[in-house]
Amino acid sequence: MWDAAETVAGEGSTDAEIRSALLVLIGDMLNRGITIGDMSPRDGEGVIPWNLSREQALRKVAAETGKYEDSLDYVKICWFSAA
Repeated sequence: MWDAAETVAGEGSTDAEIRSALLVLIGDMLNRGITIGDMSPRDGEGVIPWNLSREQALRKVAAETGKYEDSLDYVKICWFSAA
């Protein structure tokens, strides 16, 4: 997702601008019915939905991104499912 957000934000964008683009992208995904949540620890179970409103989910992602210096660690924040 970070790479997509970086592309949307544009060349030379700051991390804050990229994070903002990231939240826009995730918000758009949620608007289209994509589920956001945690990956189940059990094989074959997929994503465990957060059951939060769109706004609550975006606030949670925004808060969590601030905890990591490396965008590669964002995989620890959430997972998505189209199912």
